[in-house]
Amino acid sequence: MKKIRFYSFFCIFIFLFTNIVFAEQQNEEIPDYLYKEETEKGIYYLPNERKYKEYMDNYIASQITSTEIPYSTGNIIISTKGAFSIYDSACVHPPYIKIKESAPGILKQGTTIYLHIDDGTLLKEMNCDTTLGDIVAYASGNRNIIEINIEKQSIEPSEITITNIAILTNRAHDNKFTKRESTLSISVLNTLPENMFSEYSENNIILNERFWMQDNRIGVYCYDYRFEGRLAFPANQNYYILNDTKFNMKGNSYIKNNTLMVPLYSLVEALYMGSNYCFSYRYHYPYDISNCLKWNAENQYATVFYKRNAIFQNQSNIVQIFDEYNKDYSPKAITDTIQMPVNVEIKEGVLYVPVKYAIIAICYNNTAPYYWNEKTKTFYYHY
Repeated sequence: MKKIRFYSFFCIFIFLFTNIVFAEQQNEEIPDYLYKEETEKGIYYLPNERKYKEYMDNYIASQITSTEIPYSTGNIIISTKGAFSIYDSACVHPPYIKIKESAPGILKQGTTIYLHIDDGTLLKEMNCDTTLGDIVAYASGNRNIIEINIEKQSIEPSEITITNIAILTNRAHDNKFTKRESTLSISVLNTLPENMFSEYSENNIILNERFWMQDNRIGVYCYDYRFEGRLAFPANQNYYILNDTKFNMKGNSYIKNNTLMVPLYSLVEALYMGSNYCFSYRYHYPYDISNCLKWNAENQYATVFYKRNAIFQNQSNIVQIFDEYNKDYSPKAITDTIQMPVNVEIKEGVLYVPVKYAIIAICYNNTAPYYWNEKTKTFYYHY
């Protein structure tokens, strides 16, 4: 009797759940710039090209903002540009935040501006450059807060520009059309140390209601070899940093002829882990890195299989690119070459490559943001 009751209850639950899901699908609102297509492989949301381009252009234009804030000693203008993503990206990169004062000394030494995002997790390292005047400031991410510390106030009207901003979106792909928007605002909390705006108003000051967004559509998602997030290689260290998480390398990085050299093995490992994080939101070492990195001991060269297949020859500054290969993994034909500023070389049994040019070679991407922080001697790459 108990089994009959249980199965009856289970069947009723399944019936109700199925009907709720069906009702949600029936009531799902789809914007007019998309249309829904159901195939044997699944459901896809595809763009109505003309309407979608118009929508994108208008939306991206709305992500560029400028806010003038009256202050007791003058005005502060904060300009921002938000990030736009058409799928459930693991990481987004708003291009910039600019803070400009109308008179010298408005941004006082020892004070801090706290910018808050209401969704996502900020990576720590950012660039904070003086783009006008003589002010000196430092910016860093701390969970959902960007802390901007004024280290030296200006004696002439100044502006700082914050770039190299990276935000983890903290979510995986879901099977429905969704749009996520994150707001950037100035925090007025008086519990934050030396908060410049702690007594300015009762509510946070909104700067950009679309600081980053995801226009998530089924069928458009992260895929193999899409590196997302941020990869950092500090000079003279035996580790790299992927999304603020440290991983040990096979040897120390070093600078040669103004070029940062890193172990090729560790670079390939990092790129594969970053690609895996893109769709799994977890860090996994390649289960067998020999599938993507081959070493030819006799001829002293390494072959990488990634977005592009590339050969790095010891004591050569030429990378050979190829598409198809034989059963022994040798290339059928060289399709391209890339010249690097320094030679590949072996040190203490480890093959080193110029990191920026190696990424360009195997990622087939020479337009992605690359940053060199001279102060910390750190190379940054993000997609």
